[in-house]
Amino acid sequence: MSPPFILCLDFDGVICHSAVECFVSSWIAYFDLIQHQTPVAVPLYVKEAFLSFRPFIRSGEDYVLIQELIDREKKVGSQKDFDSCIMEAGPEKMNHYKKIFYIAREGLIKKSREFWLSLNTIYSHMLEPLRRHASDTRVFIVSTKRSDFILELLKADGIHVTPNRVYYAGSKSKIALVREILSGMGSTRAIFVDDQIDHLRGDHMEDTEDILSCLAAWGYVKEEWLRESKGVKILLSSSTDILTPFASYGPFLAMRRAFMQFGCVSFSPFVPSSVLAKKEETYQGRGPARLRSAAVHRLSRSGTAVPFP
Repeated sequence: MSPPFILCLDFDGVICHSAVECFVSSWIAYFDLIQHQTPVAVPLYVKEAFLSFRPFIRSGEDYVLIQELIDREKKVGSQKDFDSCIMEAGPEKMNHYKKIFYIAREGLIKKSREFWLSLNTIYSHMLEPLRRHASDTRVFIVSTKRSDFILELLKADGIHVTPNRVYYAGSKSKIALVREILSGMGSTRAIFVDDQIDHLRGDHMEDTEDILSCLAAWGYVKEEWLRESKGVKILLSSSTDILTPFASYGPFLAMRRAFMQFGCVSFSPFVPSSVLAKKEETYQGRGPARLRSAAVHRLSRSGTAVPFP
């Protein structure tokens, strides 16, 4: 018998805090492999600028473009501005950036797998629920991150998801991919959680009846997305919000109850001012403490420059 609903989760920004690793891999890709001129240190403003660009990201090649834009001191204030930069770069350049980005990441893994793992951290409120539900055939991961990387990161934290439930979207619309999974499972409803609002809306997303689209407020989101989330429900981690159930969801009521049983998040029809003022992020550590602290120290230490190995 087919399950009545499925749960589809994005990876970066929903399950995993990966901004540090993406910064490191894209830095190596842009400066080491493209420019062939590696700075001796990472200026602190570069890290801050990278994090401000992060919500605009949809795929791996975008990280390398961010490094280029920061290097060129290009100002980008919106998703529209960033998309214009992608258009200006063109498909040939962006495809090259994707290839180089993965070469850099794979080189980093080969050189120091433990260090690479330490740069990625599973959100603490997602860790235990994922371990409990890893074998649940209704739970899927839909991401623009390659599946092999996702599976390795999950395995390192004791989360054993079967490969056939981890989907690499590539350039395909995530909404379209969620519908493919729905069709393949013979299910009629899906909850789809992402931290990039364009992935959630898709084409005419506001008119959809088969997918409940949820924005993960703990991820890499822009403040205005939380205020202007038409057609998208806001999800808050249980550590930052009191459960506020929606009054009515029609056919999604049973799905909502089931998702609450997943045990990691709450739905909210509003966004508390505390979340808008400061989005707290808590992470579950992994690997040797010295590696974790080194990664944080490298990218968050105060001062004019941050040493980089």
